[in-house]
Amino acid sequence: RKGVVGSLFDSDFFAGFNPSVGPDGSVFTKDGTVFRIPLPGRHNAENAWHAIAMCGRLGVAPGVCAEALCAFSGLRRRLEKVGASRGVAVFDDYAHNPAKIRAAWNAVAEGGRRVIGVWRPHGFKPLRLMMDDLEGSFSDLCRNGGILFVMPVYDAGGTADRNVNSDVLVERLLRRGAPARFVATMDEAAMRACDSARDGDVILVMGARDPRLPDLCREILAGLERRFR
Repeated sequence: RKGVVGSLFDSDFFAGFNPSVGPDGSVFTKDGTVFRIPLPGRHNAENAWHAIAMCGRLGVAPGVCAEALCAFSGLRRRLEKVGASRGVAVFDDYAHNPAKIRAAWNAVAEGGRRVIGVWRPHGFKPLRLMMDDLEGSFSDLCRNGGILFVMPVYDAGGTADRNVNSDVLVERLLRRGAPARFVATMDEAAMRACDSARDGDVILVMGARDPRLPDLCREILAGLERRFR
């Protein structure tokens, strides 16, 4: 049985797709069935739309799909809500390229929430190759009051050209008027993020490869607890 059901570039496949997207998830109707997914972001609603279509091809009833989606709690490091303190939520995401960064940032910004981004580039070559797109993306995302803290490139060793580091991106963002800052260590990243946060904000930690990023999220959450104690 063929498994292709549609794509992001197929307008007919998305006919009728009009999700109500909020900070706590999305609601949409497909073929008369209401679906709720407790994950923020339009991209997650699009993923669910694809999953429903595939399940339909396999004979799974819409009601079964609806129950499964409503109970789906997400995946680790994919817009994972680590916790919240005094109205400030902390999210962890694997976003490492411009498209994924935009999707994650816009998802947690739903409802007009201000985003404090903490990002670690996952390699020297990817940073160099994506520099222009990263500059444009972060510049756009910070226009609504957002703040960005950029950590040093995660160095996995090897023979990579290390002449271009995170400070180059930060300098380019500053020239465009974006509120970006280079932070040399994870401790500094946690401190700056906590000091910048106010009630209603979201702190979004992003990056790939570095296994310590979840620890950074927990450090930020602990810092918020100490700050508001």
